[in-house]
Amino acid sequence: MKNKKVLNIIIFTLLIGIVPVYNIFDYWTSTLEQRYTYSSLSVGIPSNGGPYAEWEIKFKGKSYLGMSLAPEDYSDKVRKKYYVKFPVEYPSQSVMLFHAPVPDSIPEPPPNGWTLKELHKIDPRFKPDPDYFFFEEGLSN
Repeated sequence: MKNKKVLNIIIFTLLIGIVPVYNIFDYWTSTLEQRYTYSSLSVGIPSNGGPYAEWEIKFKGKSYLGMSLAPEDYSDKVRKKYYVKFPVEYPSQSVMLFHAPVPDSIPEPPPNGWTLKELHKIDPRFKPDPDYFFFEEGLSN
């Protein structure tokens, strides 16, 4: 009985600790050097739970799978191409930018992805987030 109580406390503590640790890691990876590529959106619908978005990126010859919650209007976005942002050191932590569809005129991405400055040269309308304003002077990525 006592061992079960201790085990429950340990499990509860671990579960509570996972969320802050993941959020800290997620924030930290967003501060690293970012690159951009694009991918087609796929959506999975499990037997229980909501739909999830899935995509695959290639970086330096390796494939990485990305996942997140599906956007609300996912049925209109499936199989269309969207830009994907990823940290160079952790490409498996990619984020699909559902607000940023890829125009047909955009060439294949380079093996290392684009920097923000490189991508803006080939797609001047691209914004890393919907509220972003492009100022060349302060651009670092």
